Amino acid sequence: MLFKAWETANIGVLLGPKSGRLYAVNINDEEAVKELVRDFLWLGDTARSWAQRGCQFWLILEEGDYPKVDITPLKRKGKVVGELRLGGGKGAQSVIYGVHKSGVRYEHNGKAPRETGLSDLYGLIGWGTETPATRHAIEESLFPPVTRELDVKVDLDKFVGDEEPVAEFPLKALPERFRKPVEELMRHYRVPALLPATCALVINSVALGRGVVTKSNVRRTYGNIYAIIGALSGSGKTPPYEELMVPLMNLQKQSLEEFKTNQRPQTEAELKLLETRSRD
Repeated sequence: MLFKAWETANIGVLLGPKSGRLYAVNINDEEAVKELVRDFLWLGDTARSWAQRGCQFWLILEEGDYPKVDITPLKRKGKVVGELRLGGGKGAQSVIYGVHKSGVRYEHNGKAPRETGLSDLYGLIGWGTETPATRHAIEESLFPPVTRELDVKVDLDKFVGDEEPVAEFPLKALPERFRKPVEELMRHYRVPALLPATCALVINSVALGRGVVTKSNVRRTYGNIYAIIGALSGSGKTPPYEELMVPLMNLQKQSLEEFKTNQRPQTEAELKLLETRSRD
């Protein structure tokens, strides 16, 4: 009896913080799988399992706050094609080994789950929602906004006017190639160093992305800089940022054109070839 039970036994994997921040993208529609892999090429470099139809992608969310929800449905053209299984609330699991209820055995590609960033997770959410309002609602449910109650009895005019002195930005600490554009923006837009220098540091962090990494006591740390910039209206916040973003925006435009012209047709051809081989 035990031997017979083992033949049909399944192994379910716990998802969420208790499993090392593992989560799964379960898609039960073949056309949706093709579309998802085409839109997120990095999914080809992660653990993948399948049984009767569709497949399941296994991923790890990088260190930081983890979503407080378990399962989020994913839709395409008004139809539910799968779900994002996060297991951040009461918990969730996905089967990776055993027999599907249809009688088909589960298989997998033998790869390790790929670590993804929060932007990758938001990208998957955006793919599986049809309107900006729906996407915003899901993102808020994943990470509820931090709110703070204000005491209406406080003299707000006095509170706003009582500003702390801002320390002067140490421009000399910046390399010359980095410092010169900042100084030119200061001269042209008549703004203090803190604003363009902060924008330049953040934009360079965006350009580096996940290209620079160092080992830490948790797992790994990337060279990311986060900044919240606030200033009075008309004080020149936007122009320095837009000027510094020009090279990165141009590079992004060129990369997208290169992808659409060369890489995407090649990838689609390789995908069709693999599908033909798998059928044979």
